[in-house]
Formats: sequence, C-alpha cells, structure tokens
Amino acid sequence: MRPASSQVAAVLAIAAAGCTETPEPVTRCVAGLELDAPLLVLESDLATASALARVDTDGCVTERSSVALGGDPSLAVSHGRYFVSIRDRSRIAEVDPSGPWLVEGGQFDVPPVEAVTNPHDVAVASDGTLWVPRYNLTSLAVLAEGGALLGEIDLSAYADDDGIPEMESAIAIGDRVYVALERLSWTGSRYEALHDSLIVVLDVASRSVVGTIPLGGRSPFGRLVPDPNDGSVFYATVPGTFDSIDERDGIERIDTRTQSSELVIGEAALGGSPSEIAIASATEAYAIIAIEADSNDTSLVRFHPGTGEVEGIWATTTGEYGLWGLAVAGKDVVVGDRERTAPRLRIFDRESGTERGSIPLGVLPPVSITTL
Repeated sequence: MRPASSQVAAVLAIAAAGCTETPEPVTRCVAGLELDAPLLVLESDLATASALARVDTDGCVTERSSVALGGDPSLAVSHGRYFVSIRDRSRIAEVDPSGPWLVEGGQFDVPPVEAVTNPHDVAVASDGTLWVPRYNLTSLAVLAEGGALLGEIDLSAYADDDGIPEMESAIAIGDRVYVALERLSWTGSRYEALHDSLIVVLDVASRSVVGTIPLGGRSPFGRLVPDPNDGSVFYATVPGTFDSIDERDGIERIDTRTQSSELVIGEAALGGSPSEIAIASATEAYAIIAIEADSNDTSLVRFHPGTGEVEGIWATTTGEYGLWGLAVAGKDVVVGDRERTAPRLRIFDRESGTERGSIPLGVLPPVSITTL
C-alpha cells in the first residue's frame, strides 16, 4: 500500500473520530501540459480511503478526499451523470464533477439496509429512475431520485449453482436496461468463471425481463462501454479467469438491434486478459491488459475493433496490476498508473502513440477515469 499523504492521514483521523467533515480540495498544476477535455478521476487505496479528482484542460488537477466513499469504490457513468458505487458500504453517491464533490442529497443506501448489497453500478433509465445491480443479491434495485426503493427485479432464474447471478454492470439504451451477469462459482479458494455469462434485457416501463443475450466469453468485468458512433451498440470486457488465456474470452461487441454479441478480439491476440476498454471509433480502441504471468504485469494496448488486431503496445508496468483507469480525451489517451511512490495519469498521443506527459496525483492512486 502506498504511504498515506498528509491529507489522507487527516481523513483517516477524522473517520476514526466519527466525524464527517470534509478536507478542503487541493489543486496542483502541470505547466505546459494541456488537454482537449477535462477528466473526472476516482482514487482509492482499495482498503480504507478514497478521493475524487478533476483534471482541467490547463493541466491543473483538484483532488478532494472523502471518508464517505469507503475503501472499495467504482465509478459509474450514465447519460451525463456520474456516480460512485460505494461497494463496501452498500451505498451509491452522485458526483458533481465541477467540484469535484458529492451532490447534496444524492447519497443513499442501497436497500435492504440489513444486508451487504454490494452495488456495482448505476444506470439512469429513460424515466429517470436509477437501476442498481446488487452483486450479493439475486435482484436488481430500481430507485427513485431520492433513493427510495421503487421496485426489485428478480434475476435468480439466471444464477449459477451458488444461487447468485453476480450482476456486475448495467447500461441504459432507449427503453431498455442491459445487465451483465458474471455467474461465478466458489471453488473453495476463490470464485471462478466456470459458467457461460450473459446480458439480461430489462424493460423500463414494466420493470421485467424481456430477453437475454448470451456472451461467448465469461465473467464480464467493469463498466459496459457505449459505442461513440452507434447508440445501439456497447462493448464488454470478458476476461474469464485473469491468470489464464482462453480462446473464448476477450472483448465483445453487443448489438441491441439484433440482440447478439460477437468477440471482436480474443485474449491470445491481446496477450492477456482485458480489465478496461475505451472505444474511440469503429477502427480505434484501447485496452488495459493483465498479462498472463505470476507478476500481474499490465499493459496499455491499442487494437482495431473491426479486424481484431493489436496495433501497438504503448506501456507496460511491472507487477500488482499497475494500470487502472482508461479514457479517450480528444487527441489523447489517458491511463492511470498506480505506481506506489508516484501515482499519476499518463497521457499518450493517439496519433503517434508516444507518452507526452503525466499528471501526478497527490492523494491516492487512480482506479477509474472518465472524460467530462
């Protein structure tokens, strides 16, 4: 674990005292480094502390710690709104990226309060309701804007042999919400991707299951990523088991018009298991790849989603799954680097593939990045 900065140490002290006071934001600038678009960054030590950061186009980053974000958060993005799934506290919180800070009145428990629901994502449906996959339960929660429970959608029929479907992520397209199910099994020492995975199609008006889309790969991981040019299409990473390469796993393209999925690139071509993707166009995409090795190295890969070919390996880190967070920002690709002594955002030029600079993070290492 990276040693805590003075700001994080203060946050932990406040938490221990039972107070919810928020430290003031800290802004630092990198001279001469400009971006085409601002960024929202979620930071965490993945244990006890987390923070939010906003990076402006002038290279200035504003970071703000929060005990409210817990130690195991994930970033959710849906229809221009931003949320943090506070998984270890069974809560979600809406983010105001201009602060960056949490929207007043936008933090609430994901029911039932007596259970550890482990929310993994938030999708804003066409009627404004919030659809929340509850990883530890058999049903998805439909919440009102203020957090009231409006309904639950039972997905137990799609569970594997442990009775839980492990709903990982959701995306709202038109009058449907699409939910990715990992369907993992406990083997006695860890969860394994032993079963086929799928996308469940939910109707917003009736709040019911209206179809399923089988996936070729297993264990959809992380956010479902919309196609920037085709609103009916989204992508999913299906890494299966992270420490092995399987010909059926990789990155899939899901077409909601045909209710079908296809593998656009496999793990053998990628050189490992994908953990995150960013789609720039029909001919340009990027992925963070966990390399098949005991050292848990990661790499940043550019690939062609049409031909399924790798077009370049732009960065590689040694050990501990070092790369987390990925976004296309105008002419650049931005990737988070969790290097213990120097966590940062690394900026790569899309045209040349060269690293043209980095933005240090002074509070905590990055876990998620999105363009604003």
